[in-house]
Amino acid sequence: MPASFPKKPMISFLIILLSAVLLSACGAGNNAGSQTSSPAVTESASPAVSEPAVRTYKDAFGRSVEIPTSPKRIVAH
Repeated sequence: MPASFPKKPMISFLIILLSAVLLSACGAGNNAGSQTSSPAVTESASPAVSEPAVRTYKDAFGRSVEIPTSPKRIVAH
């Protein structure tokens, strides 16, 4: 008489294993350990075109919102 394996635990294990393999494949493009050297970007003392200190946007409700060009902090709630 051949030995029979319980099918429910085996199928559950295969589904979990397949999910883990697929999820780990999605993160393969993120190489946090490898670093590439890139030239440093420096700002010139006198930019050719001066940017305004504040930009004005319209939100989803049609209100005007002023946002600094280079914010120091971002707060979300």
